[in-house]
Amino acid sequence: MDDRTAQKVALLLEKGFVSARLPEIFMNITLSPEQVKLIEAQLALGQFSSPEEVITKALQTLTQTRQHYWEWVEEVRSSVEEAEAELSRGEGIPLETAIEQLQEKFRKAREVHG
Repeated sequence: MDDRTAQKVALLLEKGFVSARLPEIFMNITLSPEQVKLIEAQLALGQFSSPEEVITKALQTLTQTRQHYWEWVEEVRSSVEEAEAELSRGEGIPLETAIEQLQEKFRKAREVHG
């Protein structure tokens, strides 16, 4: 598989368009001593049987983290748009009131949690 094809496959995988088993793509990479220690530590814990399994799990976790991040970004964007719409309809509260309400919540939380 040439580099251009590999890039297209990687993009399709990232976007979730490809779910079929793909042929293995071989890469030569050089790990830093710290990276090797991290992999060895994971192997020593006994949850993985090979360095490949550790790397596979790390890449899966990275993919999930990125997906969760973009979902969070979309939620925040939606919340901001909703808040802007509420403000434009005059449904907002003065900043001073919002600050006082937050300070009161923090005071109550400190009292509960000591």
